[in-house]
Amino acid sequence: MKDERSRVLSGLSVGISSWMENLTRLKPLSSPWRTMFVEKGSELECAGASLEWRTVVVEWLLIFVLVLTFCTGFLDLGTRRPLPGNEAEVFQSLDWVLVNSISRYGQFPLWNPYLRTGLPFVADPMLHVYNPLVTVPVLLFGVLDGFKIALFLSFLAAGLGMWWLGAVLGMGRAVRLWVALMYAFSGPAVARFFQGQYLFVLGFAWIPWSLAGLIAATRTRRKLHAVIAIFALALLFFSGNVYYAYYMLFVIGLYCLVMLVRFRSRAPFADWNRAGVLLVVGVLAIGIIAVQLLPLVEFWPHISKGTNPAFTDSQTIRQILLDYISRDKNRPDALQT
Repeated sequence: MKDERSRVLSGLSVGISSWMENLTRLKPLSSPWRTMFVEKGSELECAGASLEWRTVVVEWLLIFVLVLTFCTGFLDLGTRRPLPGNEAEVFQSLDWVLVNSISRYGQFPLWNPYLRTGLPFVADPMLHVYNPLVTVPVLLFGVLDGFKIALFLSFLAAGLGMWWLGAVLGMGRAVRLWVALMYAFSGPAVARFFQGQYLFVLGFAWIPWSLAGLIAATRTRRKLHAVIAIFALALLFFSGNVYYAYYMLFVIGLYCLVMLVRFRSRAPFADWNRAGVLLVVGVLAIGIIAVQLLPLVEFWPHISKGTNPAFTDSQTIRQILLDYISRDKNRPDALQT
């Protein structure tokens, strides 16, 4: 028995020694990261236009002043005046649940007892409490004033994000300022605002940040740009608008096809370093949004929305053309659809 035990211990000792020796011969686990990402100053390609910090401060300050002027119409803080739109109270109800739960019970809500017979708060597809541009003002200034500040910050983030996208694409000062303000004041966001569909405003702020972050990350392969892309994509999802996040998947797919695939006669047929950067960005972004994505996926079979599979309320090509050229405001064919 003792001899058998000695042989077992001896074999185990030899096995551990051999395993440790082989382990020391392996490359460090961080070596793939060292080749995938590069440090500042080692980029093979610049992120975009090189700007001095004074230029950045002046241009950002100009965008801030103009966006603030644009938003003064609803920034009447300290009043009971509600925001426009017939869906304002619907989206702000989630913020009321958060504020009441924290102020009364001192805990983050998991269940919303105020809708129907109760719904899971963390699985609500319109949930936007993980967006700091919304939650921080709401907790500091209350739902009425905080949500107005959140909308202002979203318009501002949209302008600054488009400014950075313009800088990444190499635009000059006048052009990047123009596209930043045009995007911040664009018709779709304003139209959604007046309809009370504020989640579109919260979401559209992070579209240019996501695109600029992805472009900069694949160009420079710097960790900073990858981190910006990760959090921008996460905040796009955390804005409570699944439409923008869904369509962004197609944009990312097309971008990967253009940036990664090399159409040539010999290998390599793909840029694997850039592919690794995009893979890291995607995996970490999904990991961040998992706190909201997983409850949403589990609750998805219980979510219903009015749809029209027969498309009887759609217009034909001819009707769409008449929408632009016809002077008749009461066309029978348009009223039917």
